[in-house]
Amino acid sequence: MPDPGARDRRRNLPDTACLIASQHQAYFDGFIWMTLVKRPAYVIKQELTRIPFIGPMLLLSGMVPVERAAGAKALRSLMKATQDHFDEGRQIIIFPEGTRTTPGERAPLQPGIVALAKQAAAPVIPVATNSGKHWPRRGWIMTPGEIVIAIGAPLPANAGRLSLIESIYNSWDTLCEKNGLPRPVDNSVDPVR
Repeated sequence: MPDPGARDRRRNLPDTACLIASQHQAYFDGFIWMTLVKRPAYVIKQELTRIPFIGPMLLLSGMVPVERAAGAKALRSLMKATQDHFDEGRQIIIFPEGTRTTPGERAPLQPGIVALAKQAAAPVIPVATNSGKHWPRRGWIMTPGEIVIAIGAPLPANAGRLSLIESIYNSWDTLCEKNGLPRPVDNSVDPVR
């Protein structure tokens, strides 16, 4: 039976180009967007492309690998690779924290989120989740329960650097509060790496 609330939860997802800024807590987060948007393209770590059989499929499907240790060169490469996807109207999924976190953990955001938002001039869609509560960030053992994907209202892409980051954090906090998801206890983290 179809989920009657699914349409309401997806109302903030455009069919056109956007940048989905999702919290990342579990392997689950790397799969779910293939079922929620029409033309997903994930920003993924380069190491994933080296997995036999899977790596080549990731590249063929248009995923965007990033060599995280490459610094400014990685950012330039990311921007070049994603521009074509934005031009094609694809939805780019990025995990701005750069790695999986535990539920309720506040981590600094990587600079790529701001650069991509400015480049694309497409809306930024904040997404909060509790996936790590049921599928830990390390390991494959899952616990029963409902994984919530809370999709926030679009944020303007043309916000300034700190303004955009603050807006993402505020949206995540609001989504967590509204949906009963774990929230950060300590909000004093430096907002950008």
